Amino acid sequence: MVKLDVGCGHDKKEGYTGIDKLDCTDIQHDLCVFPWPLEDNICEKIRMHLVWGCIEPKYRIQLMNEMWRIASKDCILEIQETHDMSPLSLHDPAYYSGANDFTFLYFCPTHDKYKVYKPKPWNILKYYSNFSSIIFVKLQHIKELKND
Repeated sequence: MVKLDVGCGHDKKEGYTGIDKLDCTDIQHDLCVFPWPLEDNICEKIRMHLVWGCIEPKYRIQLMNEMWRIASKDCILEIQETHDMSPLSLHDPAYYSGANDFTFLYFCPTHDKYKVYKPKPWNILKYYSNFSSIIFVKLQHIKELKND
């Protein structure tokens, strides 16, 4: 099983395999090119810190679906991102937008927003939001939906 640090750049977490388009990591790959060069169900844990805002919005659902594909049953996905109301999300000219309090509800089938796109399902285990700086969300891979 693999612990994957998505978009880690030069800051890969110890004990993790890094994937990024930069050549300073274990797997050099553009995160917006699917599928990634990883097997299905291979990751026990996925970490994505301060990457969401760097992903062009038209790829974000595909990105989440790709992480779902490589996630093993009960895999934990941890996402930390700047809150879109934070000045931190506005200073980088290459940044699209941060996340907000509703962003990850679109991936959780127990919320009404899930019905908008019906992406691959994740369960929200933990959620923290601070308008002035960050959003942290811990999601758990749901392999199959009941009553889908």
